[in-house]
Amino acid sequence: MHDLNDLLFFAAVVEHSGFDVPVKADDGSICYILSINPRLDTFNEAIIGQHLPTSWVVSVFDQKGINVARSPNSVKSVGHPASPSLLEPLQTQADGVANTISLEGIPLLSAFSHGARFGWSVAIGIPRDELISPIVSRALRTLLARFVMLAVGLALAVSVARRIAGAAANSPSPEPSH
Repeated sequence: MHDLNDLLFFAAVVEHSGFDVPVKADDGSICYILSINPRLDTFNEAIIGQHLPTSWVVSVFDQKGINVARSPNSVKSVGHPASPSLLEPLQTQADGVANTISLEGIPLLSAFSHGARFGWSVAIGIPRDELISPIVSRALRTLLARFVMLAVGLALAVSVARRIAGAAANSPSPEPSH
């Protein structure tokens, strides 16, 4: 029995993708080719069905890193390789997270994983701004709240110090003792 990982390949044409699995005889010659040609929309519908934010980049890649399905810009991307910043880790790691740049030039934090049987992979990239902006916003709010508390604390300390200084100035001086 032959490992199907080496036998499955993706062929992009104008409107369809093709998956061909050669069936080999004991002598290694190909006796049959099993083919399926689902519409490319089938993969994209599966991606859209996940209801992920539209700013996220979701791709399905064959074992060579070629886009089988992608959202956004499926029509322009299918049949083309992953972005260079994703292609290298995609081809050298089974699973991972990497800072990448989308095909559109957007900085992403991308997570990817390979299917064991055929070596295909799925990658999801989230724009870094979407990850960083909420953190920076919360940090600034926390910093502002701490600054306000510090200012109020200092104002109270100054007020108490003035009262103590005023009370000390208004109290009679002790008589010197002989």
